[in-house]
Amino acid sequence: MCELLILGKFSNKFTYHLTQKEKSDELIELKKLVSSFEGEYILRKGVLCSKYHGAAVIKFKDEDVANSFIDACHISDYLSETQIYKLCEVKTLENRFKNISKKIKVTEVTTNT
Repeated sequence: MCELLILGKFSNKFTYHLTQKEKSDELIELKKLVSSFEGEYILRKGVLCSKYHGAAVIKFKDEDVANSFIDACHISDYLSETQIYKLCEVKTLENRFKNISKKIKVTEVTTNT
């Protein structure tokens, strides 16, 4: 399983498309993109007062599928200025730092005040 956090801004072309709709369909175009990679929305929200229009957490069956979805997002006409991050459990992140510190001998940083 691989979860992605996506912060996205709609492209000008897609924003124009949205203004021409008769009624809201909760951005069915983006749902189609997610479902074509068998993704599942965990969270999907609009973002107010930000350079981004929306935020979503989407779950995919594995990292390869998630990587393909990322590639598709970058070439789609739906989003621009997209930031996509792979999410992990906090324990996984902590273990990663532990493993790195074993290899590079991270020492505590102290400051004299």
